[in-house]
Amino acid sequence: MLAAWLVVAVLSAGFAHTVAASAPTQGGVVLDRYGGLRTFGGASLDTSGAGRWSWDIARAVTLAPSGGGWTLDGWGGAHPFGGAPALTGLPYWYGWDIARALVVLPDGHSGYVLDGWGTIHQFGGAPALSGEPFWQGQDMARGLDVHLDSSGTPDGGAVLDAAGGLHPFGTYPYSLTAPPSYPGRDMYVGLHDVGGHVYAVGRFGIVTEVTTGGSLAPDWSGYADSGADDGIRDVVLAGATGGGAQPVSFMARYAWQQATGPRGGAVLDGYGGLHPFGGLSLDMAGASYWPNWDIARSVALMPGGAGGWTLDAWGGIHPFGAAPALSGYPVWHGWDIARALVVNPDGHSGYEMDAYGGLHPFGGAPQLNGAPYWSGWYIATGLVVHYDSAGTPDGGWTLDAWGGTHNFGAAPAAPGPQYWAGRLMYIGLHATYGGDMYAIGRWGPVSATTGENFRPWWSGYSDWGSWDILRDIALVGDDSTARPSQPVSADASSTYWHHVWVYNFNIGPVRQGLPLDCESAALEEATRAKGNDISQYTIFNALPNYDKGPATWSGGHIAQWGDPYGEFVGNVYGSESRGTGYGVYDPPLVAVARQFGFNAVGVERGGPEVVFNAIAMGQPVLIITSDTYTPVATYWWTAYDGRAVPYSLSDHAVTIVSEDGVAGTITLNDVWDGRMKTFTMSQFASFWTAYLDMAVILQ
Repeated sequence: MLAAWLVVAVLSAGFAHTVAASAPTQGGVVLDRYGGLRTFGGASLDTSGAGRWSWDIARAVTLAPSGGGWTLDGWGGAHPFGGAPALTGLPYWYGWDIARALVVLPDGHSGYVLDGWGTIHQFGGAPALSGEPFWQGQDMARGLDVHLDSSGTPDGGAVLDAAGGLHPFGTYPYSLTAPPSYPGRDMYVGLHDVGGHVYAVGRFGIVTEVTTGGSLAPDWSGYADSGADDGIRDVVLAGATGGGAQPVSFMARYAWQQATGPRGGAVLDGYGGLHPFGGLSLDMAGASYWPNWDIARSVALMPGGAGGWTLDAWGGIHPFGAAPALSGYPVWHGWDIARALVVNPDGHSGYEMDAYGGLHPFGGAPQLNGAPYWSGWYIATGLVVHYDSAGTPDGGWTLDAWGGTHNFGAAPAAPGPQYWAGRLMYIGLHATYGGDMYAIGRWGPVSATTGENFRPWWSGYSDWGSWDILRDIALVGDDSTARPSQPVSADASSTYWHHVWVYNFNIGPVRQGLPLDCESAALEEATRAKGNDISQYTIFNALPNYDKGPATWSGGHIAQWGDPYGEFVGNVYGSESRGTGYGVYDPPLVAVARQFGFNAVGVERGGPEVVFNAIAMGQPVLIITSDTYTPVATYWWTAYDGRAVPYSLSDHAVTIVSEDGVAGTITLNDVWDGRMKTFTMSQFASFWTAYLDMAVILQ
C-alpha cells in the first residue's frame, strides 16, 4: 500500500534504556500506516485518544515515561495519547510528507524530530545536536536513536538510512553491526534501543538487532505482522528479554525476500514479446512468440526474474526461463476470452480470470468466491490475489476496463485508478511484493492505486507510442529511493488522453432569458447536467449586484467600473458595447453554486487540459470566453475597489456539453441562441486561453 516511513526513536543512557515505572516494561507496540496501535507480549499501554487517519500518514510513535505516548504524522504533527502531554515547538511541513522520527526526552516535553533529509530539529528547549548525516534533497533518513550522558543531557546518537546504513554522531558508545544494506532501496523504517540493545525495523515489521554480539529476545506473544501488506510503520519494544526470536509470517518473509531481490520489470506486447527494463536480468529462454498475431494477454514473473509465464487469449499458459509447466488451467480454443494470470507463491498453483470476471483456479489453488461477474460483457481486465499471513489465497481484487476496482473475500476495499465511465482504458492490475497495487492503462501509462510508496525502477522502459500493442507490465520492485517517473512517450500519452476525453452529458440546450444573464443561464445548464436544475433567474437573483450604473470611459475604452470578481457588474438589461451592463466572473458564480449545494471550484489560467479532464470525469464546466469564439484582445479597467479587471466587450459564458478526444472535438451550448457549436480541441484552446482562461467546474 502507500509508502511511508515511520520511525520511532527511544533514548539510550549509557547502556541502559530509560523507562519510567509506569511505562510498559515488556512486549511492545506496533504502529500501522493509519495510526492504529496494537500491543503484544503483555505490554500494558493506554492508547486512548491516539491519532487515526484514513490515509497512509502515520510515521512514528514514541512512548512516554509516564504512560501513553505520541504518534508522529508525516507532516510533523505530534499527537498525544493515553494522557501524555501535548508537545509544542515542533517543526511542521503542511502537505509535505517528510517527518520521519520523533524523540521525546525524559522530561516529557522536549525532544527532537528527524526529517527525511537527515536534519534533526530540536523542540521544547532540547539542546541542539550536531554531526548527523545530511542528504540534500533526498528523502533518505529513517530512524533516530539519541544518547544521554550520565546527567541525562543528549550528547549524540545514530541515524539509520533507508538502505540500512548506520551513521553514529557525537557520543554514541554502542558497538554496532549494520543490518544488511541495499543501496538505492528503501528497506528500513526505524532505529531503536531497548535495554542496551539497538535494533533496526525493516519493512513488513522485520526486526534486526544491530548491537554487536547482542541477544535481543523480547516477549513476542500475541505479535502478528501484516504478511505481504507493507502496512507496518513501526515496532517499538518495551523490554529486551522474556521471549525469543520474532515470529515472522510466511508472507512477510516472502515479501522481504522478493523486495530485496532484483529490481525492474518487463513489458509484454501482443505478439508475446518480452521487454525487460530497470536492470532486470530476465531469463526469457523458451518464451512463446506469435509474429503479427495479437494473442498474448498477461505475464507473471518468477521472483528475481528467473522466468515466468505468458497467458494467451485462449487461456493457454506458456512457461519460460526456469518456470515450471503449469497444469489444470482452462482453455477456450479459438475464443479471445482469457485476460489475467496470477501464479501463487508456491510456483505451481494460481488463477486465470476471463473477460467476464470469472475466476478459474488451477494446480490445487482454492476456489475464491464473491468476485464480480459480468455475464456476456467483456469488461474484466485485471486480477490481484490477497493472501493470509500463511500464504493461502483468501480473496482479491478485480479491475474492470473503466477503472472500477472490486474487492472480494478477505481483501479489504482499495482505491482504484481514475474512473472513466464508458471508456475501455485499463488492461491490467498487479501488486508488487510490498502490496502496492497498480493499474495499467492502454498504451502503457501505469497508475499507482495505493499511494506514494510506488517507486519502480524504470530505466530502459519504452512503449510503442500510439500503437495499441502493449498488453501488460509486470514489476518485481518498486522501492527506488531516486523516485523516478515512468517515461511515457508523448505519442502514448496523447493517444491515451484523447481516448479518455470522450464524454457526452446528454442534456437539452438552455437559452438565456435576460439580455446579459449568460453566466446564470450557463450555470443553470451545468446544474442540470448534475441532475439538479436550478433556474437561471434563481441563480441571477442570488448574485451580488450592488452598482448598476454605467462605466466610465477614456480613449474609447472603459477606464472604471464595478468588480466582476465580486458582483454582477452593471444592469442585466444593459449593453456591453455601451458600458451599461456587463456580467460576472467565476468567484461569485462559485459562491452561488455552493449556496445551492454544489461542490464548485473556479479555474483561472488552468490550461485546456483542466477542462478536458473535468468533462471526462463527468464534471460540468461553465467557461467564460468571447462570443466570437476566436482569440480577442484583452483590455483592463480599474474597479471601484481598486482591482485591475481584464475585460472584453465580447465577454460571454457558455456550457460544455460534450467532448470527443478521438475525433478531437469539443461541443458547447451557446446559451445566447440555444444552439450547439462544435470546435476542434485546438480551436477551443486557442480562443479560451487567449481571453481569461476562466471556468467554473461542478465536481
